[in-house]
Amino acid sequence: MSGLYIAEKTLREIRKAKEGVENVLLSGGIKNMEQYQFLMGELSGLTSIEQLLQDLLKGDDNDRGEEG
Repeated sequence: MSGLYIAEKTLREIRKAKEGVENVLLSGGIKNMEQYQFLMGELSGLTSIEQLLQDLLKGDDNDRGEEG
């Protein structure tokens, strides 16, 4: 299994998870402010990871050649 396959599969799963969170937010299925805050944090984290993977897949890694 190649790294590219794993990255693309992970990206698809992240997008599915984001879609699920967005559906809960848009459908009014939020029970309380704590759940809203949790979902917004989850959405933010998923978006950050999605962007990181997209950048890596594009080859936009600014840390090339730098260690630690």
